[in-house]
Amino acid sequence: VLVLEARGGRPRTVARFSASTAPVTALAVLPGGRALVVGDARGRLLLYSRVKAPDGAAHWSLLRTLAGHQAAIVALAAAPAHRLVASADAEGGLRLHHSTSGRSSRLLAGPAAATHLDFSPDARLLRVDTAAGTQRYAVRAPHPEATFETLFLPVRYEGHRSPEFLWQSGGTPDSEAKLSVVPLLLGTLKGALAALFFAFPLGVFAALYSATFLEPRARRWIRPLVDLLASIPSVLLGLVAALWLAPWLEDRLLWVLTGLVTLPVTLLAGAVAWHLLPRRLRVRVGAWGRLTWVAALLLLGLRLARLLGGATESLLFGGDFPRWLDTELGVATMQHNAWVVGLALGVCVLPFLFAFAEEAFLAVPDPLRAAALACGASRWQVAARVVLPAALPGLLSALLLAFARAAGETLIVLLASGNAPLVDPNPFASLRTLAANLVIEVPEAPVGGTLYRVLFLTALLLFALSFLLNTAALLLRRRVVSRLGGLGRA
Repeated sequence: VLVLEARGGRPRTVARFSASTAPVTALAVLPGGRALVVGDARGRLLLYSRVKAPDGAAHWSLLRTLAGHQAAIVALAAAPAHRLVASADAEGGLRLHHSTSGRSSRLLAGPAAATHLDFSPDARLLRVDTAAGTQRYAVRAPHPEATFETLFLPVRYEGHRSPEFLWQSGGTPDSEAKLSVVPLLLGTLKGALAALFFAFPLGVFAALYSATFLEPRARRWIRPLVDLLASIPSVLLGLVAALWLAPWLEDRLLWVLTGLVTLPVTLLAGAVAWHLLPRRLRVRVGAWGRLTWVAALLLLGLRLARLLGGATESLLFGGDFPRWLDTELGVATMQHNAWVVGLALGVCVLPFLFAFAEEAFLAVPDPLRAAALACGASRWQVAARVVLPAALPGLLSALLLAFARAAGETLIVLLASGNAPLVDPNPFASLRTLAANLVIEVPEAPVGGTLYRVLFLTALLLFALSFLLNTAALLLRRRVVSRLGGLGRA
């Protein structure tokens, strides 16, 4: 196949490649000029696309093989839109194909071999010229670009070197729509898991401390403060995350990562130091004194993170840790990413986690605690080996509710995530969730069109995800309750 380009009235050869082992009998260029369909004497239909190599050189590569014919291909036609291709063979057979999905219609037998094929501008009619005359066929191909393969499996699109999961709903006559829902599913899971990564340990252990170690008088002050945190509008959290938190984290990424190490180490060291104090002093300090001690340890851990993070970044990473990640490890960092979404969503779901977890801990029967203490167990041993296992069903319910809350959150993700539908495990990459995608795409989706139907499918997937997780959690909760003999109620 010889590919020519006409500029200034003179054709110029831009590519030459071998398209088939059999003689080529028909060609059709798809809209946009980046792909062409080749028909040969054996009835095969081969779709080629112009691809750029890593060195920048362009070449034509086999994209996929479409359903062929029993006889030689004599005519081909590409529709002005919808990526539809019609093919005719020497025995009068006709087929209709979609170039992206590879779906083909059933074979039709015409009265004679076609000499020319042509689509109407709206691709609703196909004109077939034969030696006996002209025939017109109504084309009925509703939503050919939406198949199980294009929605849930990697697809190699025109101009791409390998199959990919892509969501680009804005298809044009010159480019194909890319409607893979996998980036949206993974973005939803990624955002929810990032939120639980921060919120679940903090909420559960804070609730454990409040329910097990804190005096009732102090607990009456803590619970209203947590409820006040739940009253903050999610749009305000998203705005703060997008305008302040994202730029702040971008400039202090290594400080925050260092804080994930210094904060636990500082708290553990402070706990050991606390137990080394005389017992009389620990008793006299009381609950508020212990809270003050914990707050001081947190401030110390943050200060150490800032000092160690800044020094490490200057000495080992040339003063620019994000750039080092990109150049040395290939881990690109975006300003609005899953890290930012996880922190903002974590603040959003933390009050719910704390409230449900505290109720689960307080619901553990007092005779269990008293029996363990009577056997000589310390309060920490009672909390770890009695209260936590008995409250496990309630913690599972809290985890599921928090996950559903994070997966269905829209405004925080819409403002803080960057909304790039990427399939990337990198926590510093952008994401787009199912809920945020509905808000973005629904106003622009033509009613009854392919995008409109796919968006309804994504809404159904979001509902199914929550339903299946809640059902699985209920079954697991029953198993745990049965194993624990019914002790502890959620």
